[in-house]
Amino acid sequence: MPRSRVPIACTLTADAMPGRLADWRGVMGFVRTRSPIDGGLRLELDPSAPLPEITGLAAAEQECCRFFAFALTIDQRELALQVRAPGDALPVLHALFGVAA
Repeated sequence: MPRSRVPIACTLTADAMPGRLADWRGVMGFVRTRSPIDGGLRLELDPSAPLPEITGLAAAEQECCRFFAFALTIDQRELALQVRAPGDALPVLHALFGVAA
């Protein structure tokens, strides 16, 4: 199913949501800058960011919120996480990952 046709809904249980939000808040402390990209944000991360935790969270988030799309970039320039969502889900994306500076 194309991402644009995926319902804007989260299947995470109410009991699990506080823990997931706390996990994301923890890794968001490693974000150096937020830049707008088409359909979302590019989060430039500090080199000390915990990659296993970030990739695990992104995979778990995509499982319950299928409207999100994640891409991790590791190259000589930087470490970055791109997060995209359909236009009507951008408020959810910004609530979870912040807004571009």
